[in-house]
Amino acid sequence: MISKKINTKEIYYYILESVIENRIPEKASAMKAYMKNQFEYAGLPSPQRKELVKKLKSRYNLPLNDEFFDLVKALWQDPYRELKYIALDILEPKYKYMNRSHVPFIQSLMLDDSWWDTIDGLAPKGMGTIFKNDVEIRNSKIEEWINSNNKWLKRSCIIHQLTYKENVDEELLYSLILHEVNNKEFFVQKACGWALRQYSKFNPLSVKQFVDENPNLSGLCKREASKYLA
Repeated sequence: MISKKINTKEIYYYILESVIENRIPEKASAMKAYMKNQFEYAGLPSPQRKELVKKLKSRYNLPLNDEFFDLVKALWQDPYRELKYIALDILEPKYKYMNRSHVPFIQSLMLDDSWWDTIDGLAPKGMGTIFKNDVEIRNSKIEEWINSNNKWLKRSCIIHQLTYKENVDEELLYSLILHEVNNKEFFVQKACGWALRQYSKFNPLSVKQFVDENPNLSGLCKREASKYLA
């Protein structure tokens, strides 16, 4: 039976115990190495994680309230990286109900133990959903982030439209990429190329023209952007 009230501590320990129970310890070292040995892993593969999340949702009601955010925060602070992935899994279906009041919370996650795995889970689906419905807060945060010295905030600006398909704000995307054209940071240039590659699926002529007209784009950006272009 689904519990109607969130008990943050109970659910957190249910998740942690399930991770420990279903992990494959010998996979932990490979997962850790893949992430440059920066984070600890329990060794829970993605299929097992998805099954765990499915069971979690069938066992507990997870309404969008203060206790839900407390649960996400508890998962985020756990040393095992997989618990952050579970936090991302339970956050994803909630983004469509969020608004500008939730931006500080998501940004706090973006800035905590940041790497591409968490940023790529938070920026397009989370911030991207909120920004799509609130251009004013989008413009404010984009200006703040792109002018910061934080590579992950810059990356978030550039990839926040990844799910927009043909509805990308082309002018904004191109201006952000040109703003970072001299930035040598790998994860920023990779993001520029990724965003262009994704948009090229829906407007290849525009992306090709942009790449052709801007020879100062980094080699990494141009290679990524051109993968689907003739």
